Amino acid sequence: MQTQLLQHALREAEAGESFLEFRLDYLDHPTRELIPYSDSCGTIGLPRACHLPPAPEHGLFNGSVDEQLAMLHAAVRAGAQAVDVEIESAEKFPGLVEALRQDARLVVSYHNFEGTPQPSPC
Repeated sequence: MQTQLLQHALREAEAGESFLEFRLDYLDHPTRELIPYSDSCGTIGLPRACHLPPAPEHGLFNGSVDEQLAMLHAAVRAGAQAVDVEIESAEKFPGLVEALRQDARLVVSYHNFEGTPQPSPC
């Protein structure tokens, strides 16, 4: 899987994308694969973020919030400039999320899997 993700990232960079976000929950062993993968991605030269969505938020990660945030810290140490954390985790564990903010840019995301709201008139 690691090679496939890197190939996709290189293809996106060649197509002119200016930012990449990596879903770490698609890696079989994120903590083992993360550092060599991030080193390889660093050669792309694009800003990149890492995201590790837990199963309750439609992700594939089944660990605890502490484990999730530890892996995101590892991603930052391995070269990620930003991390993406679900708003549910940010609200439940503000101290842990604030610790991430000290090391990287923080994206707090909300995903509505039920539908898309109507746009407001301007």
